[in-house]
Amino acid sequence: MIFNSVDIRSHIFYSFVIETRDKPDQVLKEHIRAQIGEAMRALGREPDSYSVTVSQGSGESLGEPNPAISNVPKFGQCRDYVLFAFRFSGDSAEPLTFAELEEEREELARGIYCPTQSRISLVLLQDSSLSVLLSNKGVSPGAVLITY
Repeated sequence: MIFNSVDIRSHIFYSFVIETRDKPDQVLKEHIRAQIGEAMRALGREPDSYSVTVSQGSGESLGEPNPAISNVPKFGQCRDYVLFAFRFSGDSAEPLTFAELEEEREELARGIYCPTQSRISLVLLQDSSLSVLLSNKGVSPGAVLITY
């Protein structure tokens, strides 16, 4: 499992782009959107401050990560974060059900250390990758793309 955090700031609009290994059906898309929506609401963000796109990714970008790469996010004080946990089922393993994923997400959430006056919301994704497009609210053009 790998982890990546997104620092959530009030003046930024976030476009979350999730690419899945298999073609996502409507149920999977809604599950991912619901998780990200719940995480953003927990941080006080309104639905008009972010967007979520879910599509099938290219096979090469969704491989199992290199375990030698450190992926422990650093959290600062007085900040808000969405922490993305990526679970990879491998080529031969069956993916977990939504209920099993939710149980694993809750277990992971209990183990998160949160610095003073910070808030962290967890999203657990399976066999997926994430890109985040950041742009200032009310200002155009100009955006920054971050790929995890």
